[in-house]
Amino acid sequence: MCGIAGFAGAPIGGREAERIASSMARCLAHRGPDAQGVRAEEDGAVAFGHRRLAIVDLSEAGLQPMASADGRWLICYNGEIYNHSMLRAQLLAAGLVFRGHSDTEVILEWIARRGLSDLLNCAEGMFAFALWDRRERRLHLVRDPMGVKPLYWNFQTGRLAFASELKAFRELPGFAPEVDPDAVALLMRFGNVPSPRSILRGVRKLPPGAALSWSPGQEPSVQSYWSVEKAARAAATTPLEEKGAALVDRIEAELVRSVSQEMVADVPIGCFLSGGVDSTLVTALMRRLAGGPIHTFNVAFEEAGYDESPHAAAIAAHLGVVHHQVKLGPAEAATIIHRLPAMFDEPISDMAQLPTYLVSHLARKTVTVALSGDGGDELFGGYDRYAQAALMADRLLRLPRAARAPAAELIDATPSTVLNGIAALLSPGLAPGRGATRASRLSQALRARSRLDVYRSLVELWPESRSPALAQPALPEAWLALPIAQRDPELAFQIADCRTLLPDTLLAKMDRASMAASLEVRVPLLNHRLAELAFRLGPESKRRGRTGKWILRHILDRYVPNELVNRPKQGFGVPMAHWLRGPLRDWAEDLLAPASLATSGLVRPEPVRQAWADHLSKRVDASHPLWAVLVLMDWRKSWSAATVAPPYAPAGAEKVGAP
Repeated sequence: MCGIAGFAGAPIGGREAERIASSMARCLAHRGPDAQGVRAEEDGAVAFGHRRLAIVDLSEAGLQPMASADGRWLICYNGEIYNHSMLRAQLLAAGLVFRGHSDTEVILEWIARRGLSDLLNCAEGMFAFALWDRRERRLHLVRDPMGVKPLYWNFQTGRLAFASELKAFRELPGFAPEVDPDAVALLMRFGNVPSPRSILRGVRKLPPGAALSWSPGQEPSVQSYWSVEKAARAAATTPLEEKGAALVDRIEAELVRSVSQEMVADVPIGCFLSGGVDSTLVTALMRRLAGGPIHTFNVAFEEAGYDESPHAAAIAAHLGVVHHQVKLGPAEAATIIHRLPAMFDEPISDMAQLPTYLVSHLARKTVTVALSGDGGDELFGGYDRYAQAALMADRLLRLPRAARAPAAELIDATPSTVLNGIAALLSPGLAPGRGATRASRLSQALRARSRLDVYRSLVELWPESRSPALAQPALPEAWLALPIAQRDPELAFQIADCRTLLPDTLLAKMDRASMAASLEVRVPLLNHRLAELAFRLGPESKRRGRTGKWILRHILDRYVPNELVNRPKQGFGVPMAHWLRGPLRDWAEDLLAPASLATSGLVRPEPVRQAWADHLSKRVDASHPLWAVLVLMDWRKSWSAATVAPPYAPAGAEKVGAP
């Protein structure tokens, strides 16, 4: 894994171009602590900077930026091509002599002989790269199909610049960043800034599965070479024919292939193990393929209701892995929180930022690469909210809108104390404030015009009508229904999540948190060939009754006793509602002070202050919408400061099991 940055534009002289690219790359040193490389054309019209985290081919033959053997192509590349050995074999058969054995050289020489389009049809992996065609004087930027690796770009005054993270752009002469009010509004609503936007006006994210091409004197052109939408449309007409055990065998074989490919490295490799279905399955397959002990990593919480570490330890013991865990409590959270603006230099509202960084830091002490179970819920229908939204849509959309609108208004007019009281009678043991929160979501669902609107009501942080944002941008394309013949009532929800939640929140969180610890994280459940196969599954293979990810659970039964994993899903849940009322209250109060909110020019203070008061009084659990405001305000406060944070060394890491 690496960090990349650079630009192309008017000639400025090779020495000056190298200086700028070098400064941009230094901002990304945490992404690649092993080496820095800079390369500029003699006239300075193009300059690439690279930070290296050496994973495959640790020798100097893997250094970047790298030029092709014929001298035509120059590449600056971040990521891993997992099937590079297969591609390499084909090039060897054609007579190519390689200088080393890095995947960078493989893809570069594949492009030189067969073209960029052919590479994108053949390659499997996570990647973001810049490619300069010296003959045609054309720059290409490319991002992997699922959006695992980030790539930002900026075009102004005839110069196109790119970087793995926003902080590198500040080294560009003439770069004057401004916050985009529309991006703030989307962050408040969805917890992320959906691509192609970024939090900064004029800086764009290259969407997953997209390639940008640009030549001096022209406008940049962005084209999609693969997308979730295309895969879902193709799958709708080609459902899988296998049934029963044959179907389970086919999916397992593809999972084994993906995990096996992603275990290739010249450095130590381990796995995150939360104790859930996805991470347990990846760990089990990895243990089977490794033929020996592997290292797994987990976070333990002081609050019992959030702590899955005993489950993870039991699974680790069954599989015979060397298990490590570290504890996350309020003190550790307070320390990590102050690093978040530097770590996530585009605000992302996901409280799991904290344990994700902590477990990455823990893993980096032992390994350089870790596998993760991300993507299982989105591809195989694991979220309970999918079934909940489908049920709500079936019931609510049958009612005339003339009846639903007054019901929504009645809920809005009912005091939160009354709503909480009713919820307590219907669901004893419900956490404080959750009744009013659920009622608010029901109010939004009653206003829905489509099934996807119902689902959106369950995932929005601040509904547009109550948002503190100053702008009201159009709904992102990811939330517009696709014209796909659907035999699965939950498929539209999965597609929406794969288009925005997955790349713009979950994978962005994993990338920044792991890269802050100089750890490469791979996601075998998100191989795009596996995604294409998953979309061809029928609904009965994903959910049976109230149980999601049916086929993954069926495969997991072959490796782990059902009683070890058959329990309610928690994920990396964080007790933030409690922490904001207690140990983190002073930090939050400072950021949410009326003067701070008013002078920011980013949000309206009134709805934020009301949500904060309601949360502190336990009338409502507003921790999720408030977290979006908190990360935004903290990011704004820190954006002008140095963004490379000092190392963090948490106490309490322990090895809890060994074969």
